[in-house]
Amino acid sequence: MDIPLEFPLKFLALLLAAVVAGCEARRPDPLSSAPEPSSPLADGVREAVDARIAHVREAPAEIVGWMELAMTYEANGLIEDAAASYARVVELGEESPRGWFHLARTRATSGDLEGALAAAARASALAPAYAPAHWQQGEWLLRAGRLDEAATAFTRARGIDPSDPAGAWGLARIALQRGRAQEAVSLLAQPESGADIPAYTHHLLAAAHRMSGDERAAEREARLAGPPAWRDPWGAAVNGYRAGIHRRLQAARKAAAGGELPTAARILEQLRAEDPRDVNVAGMLADVYLAMERPGAAGALLLSTRDRLGSHYRVAFNLANAHEYSGDADRALAEFEECLRLHPSFGLAHFRRGRLLARSGRDEEALTSFAEAARLGVVSADLFGLRADALLRLDRHEEALSVLREGCQAYPEAIPLSLTRAQALIAHGEFAQARAALQRAEGLAPGHEQLEVLRERLAARARLETEEE
Repeated sequence: MDIPLEFPLKFLALLLAAVVAGCEARRPDPLSSAPEPSSPLADGVREAVDARIAHVREAPAEIVGWMELAMTYEANGLIEDAAASYARVVELGEESPRGWFHLARTRATSGDLEGALAAAARASALAPAYAPAHWQQGEWLLRAGRLDEAATAFTRARGIDPSDPAGAWGLARIALQRGRAQEAVSLLAQPESGADIPAYTHHLLAAAHRMSGDERAAEREARLAGPPAWRDPWGAAVNGYRAGIHRRLQAARKAAAGGELPTAARILEQLRAEDPRDVNVAGMLADVYLAMERPGAAGALLLSTRDRLGSHYRVAFNLANAHEYSGDADRALAEFEECLRLHPSFGLAHFRRGRLLARSGRDEEALTSFAEAARLGVVSADLFGLRADALLRLDRHEEALSVLREGCQAYPEAIPLSLTRAQALIAHGEFAQARAALQRAEGLAPGHEQLEVLRERLAARARLETEEE
């Protein structure tokens, strides 16, 4: 699930998110009794997928076989194939709450938000007592900007399982988006004194205190803050279908995300020694080397992998990352182009290519890349901000404001988005909205150095317009 908040090691997390169990697959026909993923698949995954496909071929009308095939696809990063197989599950069993639930998850991951919401509504109706079905639905409604409906879903989840903090987290995020800091604090209050407070609760409390102007309390909470830990047994069950090497890859990914880079490197170096041709291991190890500020080691590793394998989109993508880290924009762009030549539907490569193009002043081309990234399911505050910046440089203010409005709805705590929106409103002459945006930004980041600059710009533009009248 996409989380609209940022944490340390953001650069590494973005790169690791692109690592999948094997090459992305063609979407199989959900009506077929013998779906086939694209090849090659990573070692171990091919065997696991083939075994599930064989079961489906033997019993094409059996829901269990399709569910296991779908979960195998999902667990090993083949999201499009997973979504198609879950669609077959719910076609065979329209009353399968788990089928609808997993279909919603995979549709959301692949960028089909409307499809995810439709499936989520069905899942929550069929599983009225399963809290994650409701707060997952709330997450996607929140992303779509449907705040009242999202609040209803989060409230329902909270009522089903008060011990699960996800419902309160969702309601608090809505309160923050509406500028109601004290309401957020009240929602996040622990029911029992002395109870362990989740790290993500501290994160939201820090944001609420910052919005209300209590910097001391905000700093105290921020020291204890961290990402959310979701309680979702149905979703967690998918992990049991990871194949072969990917269990160890997951351990390395978890260590890296937690800042334990030497541990992640040791796991990956051992895997690399066992199979120097595994492109996913090489890619993740290169990402870890970059996070450890070892671009030379990352580049040498990837060039060695290319020598062994020849052209491969993952190798090109990781080499582009290494060149970008080292400041060589031309070589980075060339590798992103090579990556997309080999794998045109790799959304993260479109995003990274667009970012490089924007930095080079090629805004029209950048916008094309950003649009393709969004179509392929890439969702982040950075994507909204970069799209808006490019549109503003091209004097396309109406489009920029639309993008910024959507971004601020999805990521209410992203300070750069709030500041960029205020700047765009000033430039567009929407002074009342600009003042409100600046007030909101002040609540998010009191004393931010850009606030005074924007206030002065707003005052100057307002005076000029008055004089012209």
